[in-house]
Amino acid sequence: MWELFRESILPINLLYTIVLGLTLFYWLTVFLGGLDVDLIDFDVDVDADIDVDVDADVDASGHGSGFSLGKLLHFFNIGDVPFMLILSFMALFMWAGSVMFNHYYNNDSFLLAFGLFFPLFIVSLFLTKFCSAPFVKLFAAFDKQQDRSVIGSVCIVKVSANEHQLGQADVDTDDFHQLINIKTVPGLILNRDDTALILEYNEEGNYYIVDQSS
Repeated sequence: MWELFRESILPINLLYTIVLGLTLFYWLTVFLGGLDVDLIDFDVDVDADIDVDVDADVDASGHGSGFSLGKLLHFFNIGDVPFMLILSFMALFMWAGSVMFNHYYNNDSFLLAFGLFFPLFIVSLFLTKFCSAPFVKLFAAFDKQQDRSVIGSVCIVKVSANEHQLGQADVDTDDFHQLINIKTVPGLILNRDDTALILEYNEEGNYYIVDQSS
């Protein structure tokens, strides 16, 4: 145990250790009841000056070109489970990978440790996808308890959507705030920052059908 602690506080591992320690402190505070799980956690939204939807070009039939940032985030369960859960898994796997690699290869080079960051990030991302997968249905079931309460509400589009392409929208009611998956009524294309009216919930696809807000 002492050896693990000593390895964890080495300069080449210290950043990963700090991030992991902060996430552990967050969950400890939540479990002890001193912090609401939603207080620090937040919905993932790419706030940038560019359109986050890579496949913004839509053909005449309304189909996208096949790739979007929203789909990529959804693939890794980002937005389907709390972001702090994703961050916690990532922090754990990247810390463990850094400590083990630097220990077994006797590495003390900051340059090699820096070069290790990207491979660690990619491997940890896929491990996080695997470990967070069981939580997707759990939080989806929780969200279904709120499905009917958002119908009729107005939402703000965050990731472009049409009747075929899944997008995301931000909805804020008196009781809660959340990021939801959306598709539009036939023939409608909605872009980022458009407003839309939530009409109904599609349980099979786990998304809401929206129309243009007047």
